[in-house]
Amino acid sequence: MPEGETGDMEDSMVCPVTVIVPVYQSRRFLSRCIDSVLAQTFPIFELLLIDDGSIDGSGEICDQYARRDRRIRVIHRQNGAFRRPGMRD
Repeated sequence: MPEGETGDMEDSMVCPVTVIVPVYQSRRFLSRCIDSVLAQTFPIFELLLIDDGSIDGSGEICDQYARRDRRIRVIHRQNGAFRRPGMRD
């Protein structure tokens, strides 16, 4: 193990995965997208839904999923501001 690292070898092999989904006016397809990510066999991931100012109810759908699954986080932004928060948060 390189100097300065701690933990056993098995822990160091696990890499957390974040799936970033930009959301804008996508109510029609959003549940299918989220369900697809949740159905993956890799269990250790975070789903980051970034609502880009949707007014069609997409943001509310994101919030409903986040209340049911701790792996899901939602960020609500004004239109046009989704990329940077997803990369920082």
